[in-house]
Amino acid sequence: MLKIESDHFLVTINPKGAELTQITDKKKERDYLWQGTAWKRHAPILFPSIGRSNDDHYLIDQKEWPMPQHGFARDYDWTVVEQTATEITLSFVGNHETATLFPFKYTLQVTYVLTATGLNCHYEVINNDQQAISFALGSHPGFNVPLVPDTKFDDYYLDFGEAAELATYLIDPAPFRSGQRGRLALEAGQLALNHRLFDKGLILFDRPSTTVTLRNRKTTDSISLKTADFPYMALWTLENQTEDFLCIEPFAGLPDQYGQQQAINTKLGNQTVEVSQRQQFDYQMIF
Repeated sequence: MLKIESDHFLVTINPKGAELTQITDKKKERDYLWQGTAWKRHAPILFPSIGRSNDDHYLIDQKEWPMPQHGFARDYDWTVVEQTATEITLSFVGNHETATLFPFKYTLQVTYVLTATGLNCHYEVINNDQQAISFALGSHPGFNVPLVPDTKFDDYYLDFGEAAELATYLIDPAPFRSGQRGRLALEAGQLALNHRLFDKGLILFDRPSTTVTLRNRKTTDSISLKTADFPYMALWTLENQTEDFLCIEPFAGLPDQYGQQQAINTKLGNQTVEVSQRQQFDYQMIF
């Protein structure tokens, strides 16, 4: 495992997938990321696809190409480009295996930077090809809920500020979009958490505010995510179970709509990076 560390925080990163595996507040002796076994991951990077593709394939110029769920970047080793005590940059470049899934030339980089209050996550998608590249990019961190002793999952809520509702994308069957939209009302900008919310799968919506904060009704402890570069967000935990974690996921892209293979260049939510250009995405975790 790779490591960055400050006086306040310790972060470990798995070179496979450049995945955050631990975020520890040393002063509070608190781990923020899920470490359980019911879900085998911690905070995977999703690229170049989010969710599952219809029939596990998508289309480029009417030709079918296979695509694993959530893409493939999370399943390959990344290379360390630069590292200091509190900052690390890792890079992934497509190879002969991934070219059979996504036939473009690109570089995907992530930089993790510790700050006084948390962790900044910076992503770059660099187009090394002779044509524009369409893609989706997501971050899938799973946070321990409850965060602190003597609290339970149902004590927590998400605070979206002044938002009155979430403009959702209905999921049916999970994990696909049905193609229909919905509305999930908030109470004073808050979504109260309980495991029953997730029995039918993830909750997917247009990001209603630049900041979302996980809070509880018994202490002042919290986690805030500032996700201005990501237009969508998903909430997920294991369906029909009561595991103590919640994924709060910034998305620049959307899952497939059920029943029809998606053409990559016209897929709803996909991002495009032009020839010789780079596209950047940032979000911050504040503890």
